Amino acid sequence: MPFKIHNLRVKNFKCFDSRKYYKIDFDVDKTPSILSGPNGFGKTTFFDAIELIFTKKITRLQTSIERQNANLNKNILINEAKKDGYIIVELVNENYEYLTLISIVDHTLKKLDFTDSIKYTLYKGTLSDNVLDEFISNVENWKTSIKEFNELNYSMEHFNVFYYVSQAESVHFLKNSINERKDAMNVLLNTKNVDSHIEYLEKKLIGKNIRKTGVIVNDEIKRLEKLIDDKANYIKSKINDESLSINAQKYKALLQYPDGVSPTYWDVDLKNSKDGEKIIVDVAIQEIEALASFVKNRSDYYKYLSNSKIQKYIDNEIIINDYIEYNKYLEDGVIDKVEILSFINNLNKKIKLYNLSKFFRKDYDYIVYDEKDLKAIQEIDSNIVNVDIAEITKIINSIKSISSSLSEKQSALKKVSDARIKLNKMMHQYDNKSSNCPYCNHPYTTALELESAYDGLSEILEKEKNTDSKKKQAYNDKLKEILEEDQKLILGEINDLNEETVGKYNDLSDLYNRFVKDHVRIKSVEEVSNLILIPDGFDDLEVNEKKTVLKRLLSKKKNNYSNIEFEMLNKKFDYSSIQKKYSTVLDIEQPMIIDDEHVSQKKKYLKYMDSIEKNNDIVKLKEDLRQEIIKLKKVESARDKLDQLRNLYQTAITKYKNEVLDKLRIPLLIYTGKILQDYQNGLGVFISKDEMRFVSNGDAKHDILNTFSSGQLSGFVLAFLFSMNKQYINPALDDVGFILVDDPVQTMDDINITSLIEVLRNDFSDKQIILSTHEADKENYILYKFLKYNFIGQSFNVQEKLYG
Repeated sequence: MPFKIHNLRVKNFKCFDSRKYYKIDFDVDKTPSILSGPNGFGKTTFFDAIELIFTKKITRLQTSIERQNANLNKNILINEAKKDGYIIVELVNENYEYLTLISIVDHTLKKLDFTDSIKYTLYKGTLSDNVLDEFISNVENWKTSIKEFNELNYSMEHFNVFYYVSQAESVHFLKNSINERKDAMNVLLNTKNVDSHIEYLEKKLIGKNIRKTGVIVNDEIKRLEKLIDDKANYIKSKINDESLSINAQKYKALLQYPDGVSPTYWDVDLKNSKDGEKIIVDVAIQEIEALASFVKNRSDYYKYLSNSKIQKYIDNEIIINDYIEYNKYLEDGVIDKVEILSFINNLNKKIKLYNLSKFFRKDYDYIVYDEKDLKAIQEIDSNIVNVDIAEITKIINSIKSISSSLSEKQSALKKVSDARIKLNKMMHQYDNKSSNCPYCNHPYTTALELESAYDGLSEILEKEKNTDSKKKQAYNDKLKEILEEDQKLILGEINDLNEETVGKYNDLSDLYNRFVKDHVRIKSVEEVSNLILIPDGFDDLEVNEKKTVLKRLLSKKKNNYSNIEFEMLNKKFDYSSIQKKYSTVLDIEQPMIIDDEHVSQKKKYLKYMDSIEKNNDIVKLKEDLRQEIIKLKKVESARDKLDQLRNLYQTAITKYKNEVLDKLRIPLLIYTGKILQDYQNGLGVFISKDEMRFVSNGDAKHDILNTFSSGQLSGFVLAFLFSMNKQYINPALDDVGFILVDDPVQTMDDINITSLIEVLRNDFSDKQIILSTHEADKENYILYKFLKYNFIGQSFNVQEKLYG
């Protein structure tokens, strides 16, 4: 049942701010409703709001002038950038059933393409202003379109063709191409499903022609054609293969096998092999040739292994350096580990003695003395420290005590002396004749006697200090006496050491330790020693000279190959792999493998068996090719049928559209004839046969878009809207019961305005007609003409109504 607009409320939308809901109420029983007033107060914004809530777009906005993702710093639909916008349209039908459509515009989305910023909800009934905000804040189920609620049936895609015409966009529909004009009618024609089938056929299955790639059927045809060509060429190459015509050969084993060892895969009777146990003949023949070559050159291979090991020694700097460093420990070709360990122990002993002997090296400095060091030295060698360690510790403690006391007395003496000097100076400065002591005020007979007392005190303090010094010296002398023999023994052990040499000894000890623990390095040195004989004077050479001599001696130990082609054959056949793979078989004699005749017979046998297999494969390949050809024919047949189906769809749709155009021609001719009363080329506009081309008469070729004036185009667009609405909008199925026209008379002359009014009041009296104009005389004229037919209209001056 058709709905009419009962009221519109907007807030923070385009020219309307967020202070309140700006509201326009309509009496749905009155017609027409005219929005009037000066430009810039919201007449067109009213129509934008209606179009936006029904279609989620505003046709007149030209979003193409900027990139779609351009950030405009605020939403283009918003008035105040930091608040959301709201549009509320209240609808009512003749049974007084109300629907309230609510749209919210998210202010945080600031791109030119505002589509994603709009959400919708719907309420069955009315909502007063005082509960509206609370209702909106509690909505959770927002939709992306009013159509999602399934409450209103209307043509959303072509709202501005069937229900609404904007003066600003009066030629929007006419500027479309001929096909786009036809497509605008698809919703009414209900061909959307068929169009989707055609689109699926063309984009997914068969394309617009057989050459189109990226579609399933065409790609499958091309794949099958290539597969068939490849298989056919492969079969041709197989048929022309000389290996298919080899003479029959008998099986004979080429190798002898130890007990319990199974024959190798190429040395069995292939006629008796199980299905699936196939061999690659070329690989097997290459392996036979490699094995035969290895057996013939086995002696050279052992030479090669020996030479490789010698070369490893030559190239390995660690082995060369190890030999130079440790050959002195070789005894009958074996490294004497005991001797090396003894050397390491002697080094470590010296290092420890040096680190523990600081007290002896520092001339018995009591500060560095540590009883634990002497005990540790005794543990290392009991013959070195023979003194009573407890007695030494007692003497050291006495020296420490005297040193501490002496230090305190020296400090006190210095302080007293400094104070006396200062007081004496001050006394002479202020009272040089006084004989009283400046410390205690003791009276002396004369100033000379006072000075003598000063000097006497200094002598007493100095004597006391000298007494402690003598005691300390006595203890030091006693230490020297007791430790003299031990010091000689210890320093004799470490006489060649200092901090630098101790560091070198540490490195040398670590180096020898790593060697003696590495069995591989020891073995390498022993193997090198068994290969060469060191010449006299070797130990007197420099290190680099030693390396040169060693490498030369090792190089002389290499063996020459009997077969001059050995290295090339070894590289070609990888003898090491052959030796490893056939080690068990090669443990026994293999006389046949070195016989060229037997090897040749084995290769012929393998080729013969391969030819039998290839002939069987060709039979299978031919059958596979036949099946692929059958599959190609079926796919080609399927494409032909799909192509026929597409043509059938397109023919039927074209016929259907033309039938619809036939129905539209007469209403359009009538309405354009009624509105364009002063059109000098005739009455009405024709629709050209079989296409959506609009012409001034049946013989004209030029579309009216290129021949009509702006006023005539406005009149035509209105006539087209009326024709489409009248002919195809079924009130029983369509829920939009209004017609919206934004400023229809701006470019029209008086005669056409009068004709427009006649059409509206005679043919659309059942519709809610909402117009806008900024011309007061035109507004009054329209209301007057309707009143003559007993239609009471209503007028809203937007400036006065909304802004007071």
